[in-house]
Amino acid sequence: MLQTLLQRPGDVLTKEELLDAAWPDATVEEANLHVQIASLRKVLGPAPGGGE
Repeated sequence: MLQTLLQRPGDVLTKEELLDAAWPDATVEEANLHVQIASLRKVLGPAPGGGE
């Protein structure tokens, strides 16, 4: 998922795009996406300039 985000800086990706990137050919709950994004935010820390 992180690689997909890095490949498309400034783009807004849909939930479906992120789910497909993280779990190709698998059916997963949307909650998994929320957990993984929260983990990325925790590891990466706050955005420059104080945004999310």
